[in-house]
Amino acid sequence: MVVSIALSLLALCALSPRTLHAVVVSQVYGGGGNSGAPFDRDFVELFHPGPQPVAVDDWSLQYATASGTSWQVTGLSGTIAAGSYLLVGMGRGAGAGAALPPVDVDGDVAMSAAAGKLALRRSLLPLAGACPASGDLESVFGYGAASCFSGSAPAPGLSNTTAAVRLDAGCRSGGSDATDFAAAAPQPRNSLATPVACDPPTPTVGPLPPSPTFSRSAAPSPSPTPSPTLSATATVVPSPSFTPSHDPTASPTASATTTPLACGNGQIDPGEDCDDGNGAAGDLCPPDCRFTGPGRLVHGLARLRRVQRDGCWLGWYVALRDGLRLRGGAPVPIQQCRDQDSGCDRDPTPGVCELAVAACVGVVGSDLPGCRPPAVTAVAIRSPRSRARPHRDNRTAMGEALAQLSLSPNGAGCTRLFPVRIELGGRRRATERLALRGAPADPTARPAHSWLRLVCRR
Repeated sequence: MVVSIALSLLALCALSPRTLHAVVVSQVYGGGGNSGAPFDRDFVELFHPGPQPVAVDDWSLQYATASGTSWQVTGLSGTIAAGSYLLVGMGRGAGAGAALPPVDVDGDVAMSAAAGKLALRRSLLPLAGACPASGDLESVFGYGAASCFSGSAPAPGLSNTTAAVRLDAGCRSGGSDATDFAAAAPQPRNSLATPVACDPPTPTVGPLPPSPTFSRSAAPSPSPTPSPTLSATATVVPSPSFTPSHDPTASPTASATTTPLACGNGQIDPGEDCDDGNGAAGDLCPPDCRFTGPGRLVHGLARLRRVQRDGCWLGWYVALRDGLRLRGGAPVPIQQCRDQDSGCDRDPTPGVCELAVAACVGVVGSDLPGCRPPAVTAVAIRSPRSRARPHRDNRTAMGEALAQLSLSPNGAGCTRLFPVRIELGGRRRATERLALRGAPADPTARPAHSWLRLVCRR
């Protein structure tokens, strides 16, 4: 599936990390009314983490069995307030268990207690297929042995006494059902529950630390910044791209200085490598807003004369704990990982390397302090192009990460970490090439191209 994001902004500013998924599945329980069940019916809880109300009239919540291809539709209606929940009552069991709190939507679809999949669609038309791709899908969720899910794996299998509960009161948004949800006692919340204010997310991929997410925090900026109005629509197109529309005259330009001005304000200020809106230690963006291990920012072009033009527009963050290849003190765009090296390979299976990468826009590392990235209006995937696995899966993972890209007010930011799999297939060495094309807002400027080659070796 390929996703394109179209935005309307008053000025060049941050795309909220949750703009694509304005409403998410926050809790699923399918054991209602069964033996030992705490409640007498199944339910699905939806959550809206955004700052503005969302109308869900003529949307639908659709359910299919774990490997099924037919989807049962429950129509939705009403509005979900910012930070609030919507409780959808589903099928009833034999009658065991207490009644749910008053449901906001009354459905009758019976769900499996152990495994299944759900899709939230901005249409009442039923989906088709085991894992359908549709431009009006708001989110997809799978649990147990589901054949369709978000991220690398489905949420854990459930039982008559457990529900899949999205962590952080529904705010967790790491992009994978396996890590965003936990099996726990069901705790249904309806629209009358106390609203939750979500902090900027710090998503993870597998066991690695959070990716750099440069979204605007609630903390005030030391200089006045326009408050943009954001809107987004998702459509399926032949080429994935992140396409913000904006007023180029309103976009700020970074100045050439190496001293951070306001680390912790949630935006990339001159001299900063990252800014996640806090001064806490232990996450990927350190308290001094300088990139540190386990990885480094890679500018993506081997020749320095082109780095100054392209490399500070589009780059890559490669999560390698050990063995980062350098040239002249700067990471080179060809990085290697040895199979089963825990410092870079996330998959312990012999013959497969799985690295974690983030794509970056306008993020300038300390080794290129003179770069002044212009506003980029679109980022498109150039490679991998092959439809064979794992190239196709790598392209999909990169496209999903780009679709959720968060930018700071001056147009800088990185995606969450996404997995890149390389299969040796009996060879001693195999590679995967990632490449992006960026279109600058300045019509006189040439497009930027950035590539990264990842190598898996025995």
